[in-house]
Parts: sequence; structure tokens; C-alpha cells
Amino acid sequence: MILNTIKQKKYWVYNVNQEQKWNVVSEFPSIQDAQQLELVKQQEQQMLFAADSTDTVLFRYKPDDEFLTYLKNEGIVLPKMQIADPYSGRFDNLEALSDKAVLTVPYIVTSDLYEEFGLDESINLYGAKHDLVKRLNNKFETRRFAENNLFQTTKGFFCTNEDELRLAYNKLKQEGFERCVLKIAYGSSGKGLKLIDNDRSFNLLLKFITRRNKQFYLLLEGWYTVRQNINCQLFISTEEVQILAVTEQQIDNNGVYMGTNFTPYYEAALVERYKLEMLRLGRLLQGQGYRGICGVDSIIDQEGSLFPIIEINARLTQVSYLISQVMKLKQQYQVVESRFIRFNSSSSLNFNTVYNIVEKAVVPSQENRFLIYTFARHNSIEFDCVLYRVFVLFYGDDRSAVEAMIVRFNGLNGEFKTDIKTEQEV
Repeated sequence: MILNTIKQKKYWVYNVNQEQKWNVVSEFPSIQDAQQLELVKQQEQQMLFAADSTDTVLFRYKPDDEFLTYLKNEGIVLPKMQIADPYSGRFDNLEALSDKAVLTVPYIVTSDLYEEFGLDESINLYGAKHDLVKRLNNKFETRRFAENNLFQTTKGFFCTNEDELRLAYNKLKQEGFERCVLKIAYGSSGKGLKLIDNDRSFNLLLKFITRRNKQFYLLLEGWYTVRQNINCQLFISTEEVQILAVTEQQIDNNGVYMGTNFTPYYEAALVERYKLEMLRLGRLLQGQGYRGICGVDSIIDQEGSLFPIIEINARLTQVSYLISQVMKLKQQYQVVESRFIRFNSSSSLNFNTVYNIVEKAVVPSQENRFLIYTFARHNSIEFDCVLYRVFVLFYGDDRSAVEAMIVRFNGLNGEFKTDIKTEQEV
């Protein structure tokens, strides 16, 4: 990762879920899954792959000791770790962050970052100003920005009332769109959008919205059949704009992130055009004062048309944290992809038990292997079970073999029937 070239000491913090906090509207029917959010927060473990050995990562949740031992055995050089008090959620002894020689690296720069982590506002923070970060993460502002700077954009309309929404929906149907997507300003990984499959689902959603508010501000877009997603990691400094990686996100039919292909294939001419557009975007963001890492989500539709700016993620992303590890793997292997599963069990499974289950399921070989890079676990009193999220990098030289491993891994989603005994029970 480009931050590895910064020699000053760094502290890493993971203030995830900010986009959802920014949504002050409630136009969509939604359920806040506090249980899954506990697992999402534990993706802070991914900071281990970006931080240097002299850095310190601030963890809300103590990682599993077996997981840390596993990472060391896999050759991962771990940074220093500081764990929050499990009751107050606060960190002790953060005076070092006030030293101007120390750089604090958050997941996203926000105005409430200081209060959330108990930080002094005088700290040296990596990234852009929080008001610019918030504006660039706004889906509405992103679309206007793309239109104003003549990037090719998807068909869509801003709507402020029922009549405008009906008119926009009918126009998109006349344009040939079988599905549409309704968006609010903030949200990542499928949050902040609702897919509309037909007239019935449109009318039900419209009824829900207008019952709550007669006036609103929403974005209705046509839902494109995507041939491939294409994604970019930009590094923007005062001196330069640099493309760190071009990857392919794996997205399900509801727009939810499933993983990343770090070694995708695209037509050479298209990649060249995409990189030119990304560098142009980077220079525009640079001119607005943006500094730091920025992720860009783009699509290629069935006709081969490139839409360079679907979303701007003015923050670190999962790819940002993994770049260094992925680059090492790409030096030896032709194929590198990531995926994750969610499952539950009736009893608590330690890391080694879960690792053995995954290994038995995916059947790795000497040439095609896997690395678990996140092991998140939450005891759910509400559901009387233990919830897990496990993120894995798959790598090898045989694409079909790696893809077969991924299929078998995906089969672990759901419930583990725990007639399996944990090591403590044996």
C-alpha cells in the first residue's frame, strides 16, 4: 500500500458504517441489523495487512489468539495492537497521537471521528477535509459531478415528489429498462438503494414513501445489465495522481458486495480508456483539495459501454487494506480473488475449528491455496447462536481450480450443524 512509503509512525482506526449514520432520511423500509453490524465492525482486522510492524492498530474487538498465530505462521508481520476497554469502548494512553510526527489513519475522515475514538482534534490526520469527504461520498453529488464534467452517466432522474417519480419511472420503462434502482444519498454495499423489478414493486415502494413524506429528494436510475464491474483505487497527493489498482468487484443481483477479483481480464483498449478517465477524475478531485486514497466503482454494460463513475468512495476500502498482501501474491500467482461467508452455529467455534472446516470444504492444493484474512464472531443473545463472518483470499495459477474452490466455499453460507466439537470440547 502507498502508505507503507510514509516513514512516520502511524496509528490506524476503523470507523466503519459512517455512510449509514449520514442518512437522516427514512424514505425506504429498512431493518437495522445490529447483530451483523457487530461483525462488520470486526473487519477492522483488515488493518493488520496495511499497517507496518512499527505502526499501531486500534481495535474495538480483540482478535482471536489462534487467528493471530495463524497469520504469523502465514508470514504476516503484525503491527502493534491496542485494544479498547470492553466496557467503555475507550482507548487508554492515546497521548502519542498528539505528536505531530505521528499520523492517524482512519477508515474515513468524519467530523465525529474525534469524539468516537476519544481523540484530540489537534492530531495529524491522514486524508481530506471531512466536509469534502462527506460531499464526495454523496451519491447525488457524485452524479452531478460526473454530469458536469462530461463523464458518461447512466440514465436517471432526480425526483422531489410523487408525480416526478412516476414520470421518471415511465420514461425509464419507455427507454427499455426492465428494472430500476431508487437511491438515497448515502450507503455502501447495497445499502441506500432499492431495486424495482416491476410495476407492483414500484407502486408498493411509492406508497410507502408518499405515506411518510409528500416531498423528498431521491434519484431514480435505470438498472443496467452489467457485463463486468470495474473498480479503481486512486492515490491523490499534492504532487501526483496514481492508479494503485484496477479490480473487479463481484456484486450480487441486489447490488451487494460479495468479493473482489484482483486479477480480472478486460479488453486492453477498454482498460486504457478507463485508466485515462480515472486519471482525469483524480486530477479533478485533486483540484478540489482531495488528498488520500479514493475508491471508484464503475460498470461495463452488456453493449460494452463504460460508465466510469457509479460511486466514489472517498475513504479507504477493503481493497485498500489488502493491496500490499495482494501485490505479494500476484508476484507468484496468476489468480487472486476474495470472498466472504456468513454463517451461524449453536455453539462457539474457535478459529482453528473454522479453519479446518473451510480447508475440508474448499480442498486446496499446493498450487491453489487460500488465506483467511478476517475472522469475525459475535455471540447473539437475541438469536441464541453464534454469528460469524469469514473473509478469504483465494490464489493460484489455475483459474478454474480457484473458481471451484470459491464455489465450494460459498456452499458454507448458512448454518453450521455443530455436531462438530470444538477443540476445547475434545
